[in-house]
Amino acid sequence: MLSDKTVRNHMGGILDKLNVTNRVEAATYAIRHDIANYRHSKRQTVPENYDI
Repeated sequence: MLSDKTVRNHMGGILDKLNVTNRVEAATYAIRHDIANYRHSKRQTVPENYDI
């Protein structure tokens, strides 16, 4: 299990390397540079077998 501090440190390093200030900017950067794919899902309901 990763501690919150470990995750914050890694995220900080990633944000610094991408020269962005937050996760939204990082996601936008990744999509614009074809690092990540974005597919809009039209499904807005929870699957029947999903335990809430």
